[in-house]
Amino acid sequence: MEAGTSVFRLTDVSQRYERSGKNAVVIPDLSVPQNKMIALLGRNGSGKTTLTKLLAGIIAPTTGSIECYGTRLRPSHIWPSQVVAYMPQSIGVFNSLTGKESLALAARLRGFRRDAVRKETERVVELLECRHLLSRMAISMSGGELRLLQFAVSLIGDLPIMLLDEPSNHLDAQRRQRVWEVLAGLRHQGKTVIVVTHTPRETSSLFDQVLVMREGRIVSRNTAAELARLTRAWIRVEIGPVTADVIQLIQELSTERKPLSVVAGNISTTVDRGALSTLVSRIEDRDITHFVVRSISIEDIYDAFS
Repeated sequence: MEAGTSVFRLTDVSQRYERSGKNAVVIPDLSVPQNKMIALLGRNGSGKTTLTKLLAGIIAPTTGSIECYGTRLRPSHIWPSQVVAYMPQSIGVFNSLTGKESLALAARLRGFRRDAVRKETERVVELLECRHLLSRMAISMSGGELRLLQFAVSLIGDLPIMLLDEPSNHLDAQRRQRVWEVLAGLRHQGKTVIVVTHTPRETSSLFDQVLVMREGRIVSRNTAAELARLTRAWIRVEIGPVTADVIQLIQELSTERKPLSVVAGNISTTVDRGALSTLVSRIEDRDITHFVVRSISIEDIYDAFS
């Protein structure tokens, strides 16, 4: 594949819950570029995990089509597992096996000959610095250790596409840092990596693109640089007490796409920095007892979109 081409192409895709008939995911059009690192953000229940399962070929869309390297994914296809490494959110390693046996089995399932399994396992162990897990039974590991083993399993085979659902969950600070260092290395190697997270601070300059999901839809597509620009262009304001006039004013100036939030009798929202003078001039003749202005973080940007 040439640089710049798409590894995934989604057209008119939806995934519907059978019982309720409600759509879990609705993606009219999405192209995932090759050799990029993409963060998929969203609150719990926003559709992130369902989307990654669709991309991994684990579930089929209710409507629409998904192509991987130009070939349409179908439920009967096995080949996606030979190019896509999927790390689910839930613990899915082999509880009755040791860490070494889990990695060896993953290597065999990905086509390694018996004599090459040890070499591949050693490569991943050295990369993740997880030799201490080799002799441990998976069922006896802590949540963080299981997560690290699961990430190690996803690295077996050095596949070109990686779908990682919150890979740093349950990890201590040291292990979390190592996981992100490895991900940075994968990015430099030209892998296509999609990382699901609900922790906005993890969408650093490491990512080429940040997609924000809400209620099964992608509501924002930005580069990390664009999100950084917004943190400079927007500010956070809190105003109170809440009156009909204040609500109308904030609705006019707010950059957020969700309903205004009221906390402790005050409205909190983001506005464009250039609108601050307008806001101040229009509240001067109102009985405002609480007015706070602060710079915003990436968490505020995420909150505004989702």
